[in-house]
Amino acid sequence: MSPMRIIMLAVAAIAAVLAAFLVRNMASAPEPLTATETVERIVEVEVSQQKVLVAMNDLRAGSLITPDVLRWADWPEATINPGYFTQEVAPDAMETISGG
Repeated sequence: MSPMRIIMLAVAAIAAVLAAFLVRNMASAPEPLTATETVERIVEVEVSQQKVLVAMNDLRAGSLITPDVLRWADWPEATINPGYFTQEVAPDAMETISGG
């Protein structure tokens, strides 16, 4: 056998071993994922609220505002705008706005 054939045979054998090694690694089962436990914590926070005058439904432009389309709703005190009608500041706002 010529030395060139022996070198070609050795290179082919090395390539075959490497291919078998790669196929074995790709075919093996992946590492199992470890389960991590997620804890959901619900924290209730007391939010101070005030009653704000709101419309019960959407009002169309030019609608007649009457007391039956308005109601007092709880509103977070931190988000109250000075322009809002609150029950604390204007308890008669429902009648005032509706013209009653």
